[in-house]
Amino acid sequence: QYAGRATLTAEEVAARAKQEEDELKARLAGADFTSIGRPEIKDSPIAGNEYNRFWTETGRPRRISGQTSLIVDPPDGKLPPLNPTLVKRQAHHAAMVSSNPPPDVTNASYVERDTGERCITDGVPASVYQGTGPNQILQAPGYVIIQGEQFRDRRVIPLDGRPHSPVRQWLGDARGRWDGTTLVVETTNFSDKMHYVWQTYWRGASATMRMTERFARVAADTIDYEMVVEDSTKFDRPFTVRVPITKLDQAFLEYACHEGNYGILHTLSQARNLEKAGASGPRR
Repeated sequence: QYAGRATLTAEEVAARAKQEEDELKARLAGADFTSIGRPEIKDSPIAGNEYNRFWTETGRPRRISGQTSLIVDPPDGKLPPLNPTLVKRQAHHAAMVSSNPPPDVTNASYVERDTGERCITDGVPASVYQGTGPNQILQAPGYVIIQGEQFRDRRVIPLDGRPHSPVRQWLGDARGRWDGTTLVVETTNFSDKMHYVWQTYWRGASATMRMTERFARVAADTIDYEMVVEDSTKFDRPFTVRVPITKLDQAFLEYACHEGNYGILHTLSQARNLEKAGASGPRR
């Protein structure tokens, strides 16, 4: 819709802000009319609409940025093309999440499912601007801690100049430093245990991913946030995200993932039962 433009006009920002206010009033009145679907899943009436605004409630009208895209580099506002070696994996992933996967998609193990579905994490990039809850930034002597409401992710970031640990982690190994009043966080050594199919996601961690984040406080209630993602295994060039982070004076809510993660149990049990019966067809 905004191809070739970096910013919205003042009139467009005002119209979007009015829409946010109207939607909040409607939700508070009991109307929940907005689904957040994944349009790439076209053959299922259910998949992609798991989270409506009940799950992504902001508690106030969302502030409208003048940017037309969260991605500011490449200038077209789009993710860079996938590395050619991952194109086939992406097609396999599309088959996995369809309502009628091919016979070679077996759900043989929990490791074939996404880390978010397994209640582990949705990854660091997603926790900043895709997650279903806010983040809390805490400062202590020698450390900054970023805790997410979703999955209760905790990123412990030392500021003492120590080298990166060789231990790979789901959230990577983060090290921070100050550039004037801007906090710079470099994160490497992400876990390489995610199933290869799910690594085609933009947010999926891979062993070669490197993130550089910059947090600059520009007002009492606003941080200018920038994230540069480099991953030669996945993308043919780095990309940069920029988004304002605004203060929310509300406490965290409980985040209970699947109330014991029955989703994985049911998915794998269904696959095993169909195998025993020699059945074919939908196994999702």
